[in-house]
Amino acid sequence: MGEQIQVLQTGDENWEEKYSIPQEISWHYINLNTQLPSEKEEGRTFDVVLLEGEVNPDRLSFLRKAGRPYTYFLTENLVMTGVLKRLLADKKARKIRVQDIQQFIERIPFAYYPGQEGRKIGIREMEISKPFVSNAEYDGNRAVRLSIDTEGRNRQVLFLKYNISFNIYAERGMELWPEYSAEGSIALQFKIKLFKRGMADELLWSRTAEEKDFEKPLRISEKDAGYLTVQILARGAGRLEIGPFHFRSSRAGAGQFLPGGQRHAARDRGEVLSYFDPGDRKPPLIVYFSGYRTAEGFEGNGIMRGLGTPFLLLGDPRLEGGGFYLGERDYEEKIVSIIRDTMNSLRFDSNQLILSGLSMGTFGAVYYGCTLSPHAIVIGKPLMNLGTVAANERRLRPGGFPTSLDVLRMATGGIGTEQEDMLNRRLWNKFDLADFKDTIFSVAYMFQDDYDSGAYQDILTHLEEKGISIVGKGLEGRHNDNTAGIVSWFLSQLRRILRQDFYREVS
Repeated sequence: MGEQIQVLQTGDENWEEKYSIPQEISWHYINLNTQLPSEKEEGRTFDVVLLEGEVNPDRLSFLRKAGRPYTYFLTENLVMTGVLKRLLADKKARKIRVQDIQQFIERIPFAYYPGQEGRKIGIREMEISKPFVSNAEYDGNRAVRLSIDTEGRNRQVLFLKYNISFNIYAERGMELWPEYSAEGSIALQFKIKLFKRGMADELLWSRTAEEKDFEKPLRISEKDAGYLTVQILARGAGRLEIGPFHFRSSRAGAGQFLPGGQRHAARDRGEVLSYFDPGDRKPPLIVYFSGYRTAEGFEGNGIMRGLGTPFLLLGDPRLEGGGFYLGERDYEEKIVSIIRDTMNSLRFDSNQLILSGLSMGTFGAVYYGCTLSPHAIVIGKPLMNLGTVAANERRLRPGGFPTSLDVLRMATGGIGTEQEDMLNRRLWNKFDLADFKDTIFSVAYMFQDDYDSGAYQDILTHLEEKGISIVGKGLEGRHNDNTAGIVSWFLSQLRRILRQDFYREVS
């Protein structure tokens, strides 16, 4: 199952001597009441922290740094103090019963392994079965629309051209999530088959999943490694729209991608991902919008954690690497609700909120900043004019960023000059009505940006009308040049705001 899972356990006795420990686990036992952690243990971040017995108050600093939120567990035999209780609340710790310890330990390899894994199969990697499809229309790389009539029987209308490797998932499990919508009398079935690894004709099992089985991601686990094939069947007549087919490593209920990670699906089955780290529960809350990312999962976890504040990661796994956090009304309302619910859980207001992002994430930070009026918006390599980004795909750098055309069509229904202008106005109309009188803008940009060369100047122009100042930094290069320089300045601005406005000690 990959690299060893690092588990820290404290208490009066070493559980390794009384319970069976899976071979995937590297067990570390310290009695934090009587022992000091070693230098090696001091510098390690454990995947799971298990607590029992007493904890010396002098060891609390080590314990706070030992693991990440959602990975701390305690038994009823832990001696609780006020300070320890607050620490465990910050870490979102959960209780396990003594009689369930062995069962929990056996679950660790399936739920708390390091890393994250998620990908998708796009519509160009799907094959249409023509006999019952009267018309097929590709909406860029976003979806394929099929007009079908299966004469009242379940018929295959589409299948994935490529197999899905099940080798690294196997017992850990995989979660499947298709994007689709249907009109008329259409009902879908998904036929999933597992073939044994290295054996093209040895079928291990075949399962049929109905639409009701995909109200949430469908989890599949199996002891034998191999590869999956997927066929999409339909019954009825009407119009069917099929989008990407997502597959992800499961955490057996412990979270999406990371322990504690969440996914939220809109009515059209488009998703937004969120991960909240309470930090020390002191202001501000930093929201980080992930950039363009073909591998699914969370971005920015390390750099945000290093700041020590509460933070919220948001990710957009749609299209090839993200849909710029734009969507139908319920999709966008979902993002606003995630941020506001997180603020409410901390009892913070908008003056204690920072929205941030890089590249694709800059649009999300500014677009939702128009609604949330945060204390600060900190962005690097801004992409504000998404219609212009799409236009540049045709005129300036063909093949450089084709997803921009998918975003244009998704948001406006077309790809012409009129739609480009419409998409540009989608942000600026919102921006000009926003209340930014108490918002700080910090923007790092590229002088020769080949995606949206006018983004920084446009921000200046629209803010001048509001009498709001902006801190800016320009670097030589095109959009994807000198990312390290942009990130360095981006972090320096977050640290500056934390020191000056929230009196935090950050290095």
